[in-house]
Amino acid sequence: METIRKIYLGAEAEISLCDWLGFRVVSKRRRSKGYRVKELDRKIIATRTAHEASMLSKVRSFGIPTPFVLHVDPVGGLIVMQYIEGSTLSELASRERLEKLKPLFHRVGNHLGVLHRNKIAHGDPTTSNMIEMKGEVFMVDFGLASYASGIEQMGEDLYVLQMALKSAHHAHSRELFDSVLSGYAEKLGPSFPSVLKRLEEISKRGRYVERIS
Repeated sequence: METIRKIYLGAEAEISLCDWLGFRVVSKRRRSKGYRVKELDRKIIATRTAHEASMLSKVRSFGIPTPFVLHVDPVGGLIVMQYIEGSTLSELASRERLEKLKPLFHRVGNHLGVLHRNKIAHGDPTTSNMIEMKGEVFMVDFGLASYASGIEQMGEDLYVLQMALKSAHHAHSRELFDSVLSGYAEKLGPSFPSVLKRLEEISKRGRYVERIS
């Protein structure tokens, strides 16, 4: 596998665009942490790699677009997956008109609603982890995904997205998040009022922390 270019280098993983058997793919390799005991470090990397690959495939089975997983090496901390050639919603929200963005964010709400209906929380649903390709929104980076045992994690997912919109796309954050909630309610069903109430509670906690910090 030949690296074409680095896409992202973070504390947890290195993500690269690569050529693999003549195809463009994305590789995600988890990074070793020098402060961890080596045996524990290997176990954590293997477990998290296998978990993310499993989540990507499971979420796709629900009908939510995610990259196809092509190869997994838990010991090496490596996932090779389909390259989604498009723009992130973060990039689009910075340059496109509101009329074009609303349907995309409605679809984001649909995806989150399906995820939560199936008791899975994304963990980091920011606009940088959503890619538009040919009119569809792909969700990526399930490294923090978990099984949601209750509405707290569902509310947290919505809160993370709401804060990301306010921070990076403040001018249209309210309209875009309203589109998210509209799509979310469509797919989540009867639990929507409870999750919305929990989102409001989480927002109040967040504002309280901001005031005292």
